[in-house]
Amino acid sequence: AEMSHNCGLDTWTTNSRIVHATSSVPNGNYTRQSLVVAAFAHEPNVVRAPSGEFVMYYTASFPDDPPPEACMACTDGSTPADAECPGGPAGDGPTYMIYAKEPHGPWSKPQQLFNSQTNFTNLDTNLALVILPNNSVVGIARNEGPPTTDLTHLVTAEDWRDPESYKGRWTTLLFPNATVVDKRGVEDPFLYVDKRGVYHAVFHNQIENDDMRLCGGHAYSVDGLTWVFTGTSWGNRVRFSDGTTYTFSRRERPHFVFGDPKDPYKITALTTGVQYGAHAPISITGEDGCYTLLQPVNQVEPGRRAAAGH
Repeated sequence: AEMSHNCGLDTWTTNSRIVHATSSVPNGNYTRQSLVVAAFAHEPNVVRAPSGEFVMYYTASFPDDPPPEACMACTDGSTPADAECPGGPAGDGPTYMIYAKEPHGPWSKPQQLFNSQTNFTNLDTNLALVILPNNSVVGIARNEGPPTTDLTHLVTAEDWRDPESYKGRWTTLLFPNATVVDKRGVEDPFLYVDKRGVYHAVFHNQIENDDMRLCGGHAYSVDGLTWVFTGTSWGNRVRFSDGTTYTFSRRERPHFVFGDPKDPYKITALTTGVQYGAHAPISITGEDGCYTLLQPVNQVEPGRRAAAGH
């Protein structure tokens, strides 16, 4: 997702839109190519179907709603603290699915999911999933309520093409132990299946009062149905290739890059949406500049130790 009009993350409910970017190598640099879905559109997750289609899931405005009035009072990628920007409930929009034979499109007409469960989808769902060889779906989504505000749930579908087959298990918590997944819970899942057939999910951690030092979370499942939360996977302090370090005020929306042509299961990089500012790691109004960060991942074969610093 991209914030339009050179704005920062605080404008996401009005300025967020989905764009397509490409790179000649998996670990970047990436160049913006085109607009895919105009504002309001947010939280895109793209997966491959067994038949090769690129399938995108995202949050957007209701079909009959007029486009939100964008904030245009931004400078240098940030939204000034005194900016008079329009607000709106766009962030509570429904979840949609589109698909295409090629990543540059053309994309299909959007189809809305969870139509029969709208009494449960009281928040943008953050839907992320994997499509299995038999075309069925295993995914994770969220809604809002006690005890941890953000509540994580299992989503399944018999056929990824059938929007009516997507069902969230909204009355059952994916992580029922509130002493493990506490405070605001987790959001922004990304799912994948490893070469052993084990399901994995990474999240934006909001545990321990949204402590950004714990911002990356991980869970796994043997069958895709019962999940175990394992804890923190990364923090908000990043070391760059020139040896410098920076501690971000926010680090969200994790995705893995599988960029090794010899091993499609190998994770080569982690991307996250990061927020920066003069007072970082403290997040204050007026310092909401954000961008997509790509961090290479060093993997170690089972049974071997990682070198220091890996």
